[in-house]
Amino acid sequence: MGVAALTLVPATGPAPHLLEDFLCVWCGDRSGGDMILNWALFIPGGLFLGPWVGFRRAVLIGISITVGIEAAQLLVPGRTSSLSDLLLNSAGSATGAWLALGWHTRRVRQIAGLLGATAWMLPALLMTPVSTDEALYGIWVPSFSRMAQYEGTIVSASVDGHPVRFRQEDPRALARDLEERRPVEVTLVAGPAPPSLAPLFVISDENQEFHLFLGVRGDDLLIRARTLAAPLRLDQPALRSRGALLGVQPGDTVALRLEVVEGSRCLTVDGRSDCSLAPGPGDSYAYLLSLEAQPAPLRLAVALGWSLVLGFAVGWPFRGILGLPAGLAVVFGQGLLASTNPDLGLLPGHALVFLLGAMAGGWSHRWVPRLGGPAGREGEEQERSGAPDLPGETPTGSDGAEGDGDHSSVGEE
Repeated sequence: MGVAALTLVPATGPAPHLLEDFLCVWCGDRSGGDMILNWALFIPGGLFLGPWVGFRRAVLIGISITVGIEAAQLLVPGRTSSLSDLLLNSAGSATGAWLALGWHTRRVRQIAGLLGATAWMLPALLMTPVSTDEALYGIWVPSFSRMAQYEGTIVSASVDGHPVRFRQEDPRALARDLEERRPVEVTLVAGPAPPSLAPLFVISDENQEFHLFLGVRGDDLLIRARTLAAPLRLDQPALRSRGALLGVQPGDTVALRLEVVEGSRCLTVDGRSDCSLAPGPGDSYAYLLSLEAQPAPLRLAVALGWSLVLGFAVGWPFRGILGLPAGLAVVFGQGLLASTNPDLGLLPGHALVFLLGAMAGGWSHRWVPRLGGPAGREGEEQERSGAPDLPGETPTGSDGAEGDGDHSSVGEE
């Protein structure tokens, strides 16, 4: 029901081309994130159905539901059906059923731990700037659809001391300066604080892809650069200076400077510096789901909850206190990667919650024995031998097979 509520709401946009949209798999600025979400949203359904109806039936029910949703979208204004949605929703149902039937086995725990560690450490790589050979254009106070219009004006803008105009004499030099995070300076005459995101200064290419975006939302300033997440069609968390324009009145002249200071990206507004712009590793959810328009407490709650889930996944393959060293190793590795990237912060709150999750994952074997697999000497022997690997597999020497035909099919696969 939740997936249907999210996908059957009317949307605005250009008129759909049914066949082209259905066959297009890698379309849109954030198609990579959409594909991962389409897979993940159907995992809970497979988790619920797997123990009740078995693997095959759970997958068939998931396919039936997604076919129904995709067909219903043809009747909803602004919505289109997609072959990739159909395939990934079905894969999500299969993943959930597989987890439900085998979540107490060592293989599933190891895969979950690897995914948790990857999701925690990957932002340090995804925030790496990427360059371009295309022509770049500087746009002052642009007007974009689906964004508010800023009512102020820009007096001057430069990157590493070189003025940025609509057409650049040396676009490659500008691209190199952006990739190397050279200082960006903007002088503006302030307008009223916009209630939603309004672009202030943008550097884009001929495909209208942003290589630098400086925007205003209320009293906050948001910065986005073109990073490795862009060619992967993922969203990305923005650098945010909270209250940067607090106290600025319409008509005031404001000087902004964005630069790297001692390994951190800093924004200076009329002499006041803020070096806490960078998101933390717990904000990696934003590569899939943008909550920029939501209140700060909600974003913080989601980041901490995400950190707890990833930490639990990392600690889950280990038993007892061993979950904590595993979590510490991942946090240390992420810290090393983040120390080379000024656009990623080392937020102690995120790391602490992650470690609590890792400890909970390790101790969950005692709290909920099923999460840790079979208990006692028999469980230890199965852990060493690796059998049974998935529900429905028959241990060596057993007289009969447990489970129905659906469960045994999971083991075969």
